[in-house]
Amino acid sequence: MEMIREPMPIRTKEIMRRTFLGSLMGAFIGGLELWFYEFNLRHGIAAVLSGAFFGSALGIFGSSMLKGIKTALILCAGVGGLAGALWWLIAKPNVNVGFSMGVGAVLGILFVLGEGNWKMKKGSVQQINQGDGE
Repeated sequence: MEMIREPMPIRTKEIMRRTFLGSLMGAFIGGLELWFYEFNLRHGIAAVLSGAFFGSALGIFGSSMLKGIKTALILCAGVGGLAGALWWLIAKPNVNVGFSMGVGAVLGILFVLGEGNWKMKKGSVQQINQGDGE
């Protein structure tokens, strides 16, 4: 008896696509940042995998970031901290894991603030929609 597979919902396909593309771009950016670390295979793998982790998490939770800057800051700081811990586990540097997580959290916050499309409106910060013709 042949099993009939139903197609995945569009939402699942979209999240998988964003996750895949986010991990590819994160790995690429992690590889570009290799000059900052020691130039050896262990640090290279750590940089690429932590970048891929950060990018894939943004692919999964990216729509949650549109709720506001506070949500985006908390999300990216948390994911950045986890990416810093992943980097520390692989690279085994001579620093504390808390320091690596702190650096990852700060880089996650800078990622959100670097987007530059947030504006103040009545005491809250909102993201500016770009390219929607309004």
